[in-house]
Amino acid sequence: MGELLNALTPYPMALGIAIGLIIAAVGVWAMRKGMQDRRERDTPIEDVKARWETNTRIGHIHENSFDIVKLLERSNDLAEAQLAVMNRIADGRWNKHQ
Repeated sequence: MGELLNALTPYPMALGIAIGLIIAAVGVWAMRKGMQDRRERDTPIEDVKARWETNTRIGHIHENSFDIVKLLERSNDLAEAQLAVMNRIADGRWNKHQ
């Protein structure tokens, strides 16, 4: 770039055009970069928060799922014990009437 500007020093009009094009190119690049950064910065923050919430809730479900399974197994054991008691009572009543 510096060599181009040194080569154009005898031609001030061409030097001005070259500097103008360089400044315009840098401006266009900066605008595009800024627009891309803004687009990437706006949406991912909300997405990251949503993902974080989802991951924490999944973590809680994962941690609690084993406890839930244990409680359900205990509940099933209690229900089976109650069913066994009711069957014994029903058998006793049935045997009385025979």
